[in-house]
Amino acid sequence: MKFEKNYGEGLDLFQIWGIVSLFLFLIARFFPFFKYNIPLCTFRRVTGIPCPTCGMTTCFIYMTHFQIKDAILISPLGSVVFLFSFLSLLYFIFTCFFKLPKIKIVMSKREKSIFMIIFVILLFLNWIYNINHLL
Repeated sequence: MKFEKNYGEGLDLFQIWGIVSLFLFLIARFFPFFKYNIPLCTFRRVTGIPCPTCGMTTCFIYMTHFQIKDAILISPLGSVVFLFSFLSLLYFIFTCFFKLPKIKIVMSKREKSIFMIIFVILLFLNWIYNINHLL
């Protein structure tokens, strides 16, 4: 894996995720999910067991209200996704408004495969965590 500076025009994937993250943070912070008792996980409501990503919305809500401990306990993977989303937002701000160079990540097919395997393992471990802690 190598990192290259990129001065190209247009938005890259991290910048797009930064923009999406801003909207997710605003919704998580200001939408009254708990006031209206909105069910957040259809999979859990239908099957009775948590889904692999169960708790991520609640995690984002807790994180945007600075309830870090509760956020990590409800969804460890959600906390990692929140951190990645926050870093993507910072990346978007610095590359667009301060004209810092973009970062291009170049991975071989083998590195992409390893990355995907690690992602699937983390998702599976998060599901096991959810089943043990959310039932």
